Amino acid sequence: MKMTLVIDTDDRDGIDDAFKMISIMKQRRAATAESGAHTLTISKIPLIKALRAFVREQTTTRTGEDVANLRDAKLFAERLIANDGRL
Repeated sequence: MKMTLVIDTDDRDGIDDAFKMISIMKQRRAATAESGAHTLTISKIPLIKALRAFVREQTTTRTGEDVANLRDAKLFAERLIANDGRL
């Protein structure tokens, strides 16, 4: 999420409130970063194996159709992540 914060330099309470908001967002960001909720590490060989499995799955289920479907790739990636990288 991106946010633009406009501060009125003549409003002392507004400056204090803006500082509080930034402090709260910083604390939440640090808590999220520590939990590793947004971290995904992918090694080269497992990635190649996953891509091969995806192509194999798509070509066996979609003969004659477009196999480069973004929705199917997204669903495959979500399944892969949910299974801790195991196919």
